Amino acid sequence: MKIENAKKIADDFSSLNLGKVYFFSGPDHLRKTKLLCILEKNKIYKDNPFDFLKKEADPKNLGDFLLDCDSPPMHCPKKVAVLKRAEKLRAAELRDLFSYCKNPPDFTCLVIMYGETLGKEDAAYALLEESGMIHCVFEEMDIIEACAFIKEKFKERKMHISQENAEFLYSMAGGDSSVLENEAEKISLYACGKEEIEKSDISLCCSVHREENPYEIMDAALNGDRKKILNITEKLLDSNVEPLAILSVFTLAGEKLLKMAILRENGFSGDFKTAYSIGVFYREFKAFNSSRGISSIKAEKLLRRCAEAENLLKTSSGRDPRILIKNIAYELNKAL
Repeated sequence: MKIENAKKIADDFSSLNLGKVYFFSGPDHLRKTKLLCILEKNKIYKDNPFDFLKKEADPKNLGDFLLDCDSPPMHCPKKVAVLKRAEKLRAAELRDLFSYCKNPPDFTCLVIMYGETLGKEDAAYALLEESGMIHCVFEEMDIIEACAFIKEKFKERKMHISQENAEFLYSMAGGDSSVLENEAEKISLYACGKEEIEKSDISLCCSVHREENPYEIMDAALNGDRKKILNITEKLLDSNVEPLAILSVFTLAGEKLLKMAILRENGFSGDFKTAYSIGVFYREFKAFNSSRGISSIKAEKLLRRCAEAENLLKTSSGRDPRILIKNIAYELNKAL
């Protein structure tokens, strides 16, 4: 295995200096997709789409995908074959895949997309260590990577953001590329007509804060960790975050739980493609299916409580916001 960074791979993709097998691991789907777009939008592959193959991993049809990899390109120097969501493969299929990758055809560039953090307990970990693949990890960006990413996003919109303000946005939103891209778009729309992004623009527009990350609530709910849910709630209430912003975190978690419950109750517990199409990530649906989960009736009740609390917060009801938010946390815990 050879560890490589995304910038070096981007340079290689731009010059069509392609290796035999790439393994992209980690949850940052956006950066992986953008890296692949360098190849997909290259004129030679745009003009010859049959030489750019993309398929989602399926334990039943892995052999068909590998047969496609064995067929030579029609016009391009190399056929590019992308296997998405390889984390869905079982240990036996992963062994078959890695065995094939020991000696793939010279005319094929195979890119394996593994959508989760790779741990030592995962079947792919040992196989990858023993392989000759080029491995690039796509975890949450650190402050240096994130600031460069933020600056680039504003540069694309013909705006400038200072290093200090880029670090300020990172401190609020974290290093997830999809979150940062979304925040950059909102800030740029708000600051339309300005050339320089100011700290006040970020403070007013940034709707996601690291300490109020909805995935923390979701992860705690999926793990049935009632204590953590209460701890996160207390932390948010003590951090002077607007009560409506805290409530939106619970609402988002409730909406995802409802979607997953409906899918499972209707016999679609293994349909990760449909789940992804409605905004539920693979790791979330997998964790939900392996746990007792929450029923759709209880998820609907939680969302009704969220709507009632939102109405009370937006009117002059005189109700204590802290009590309203804590009641929502208790309602979530009761549903687990």
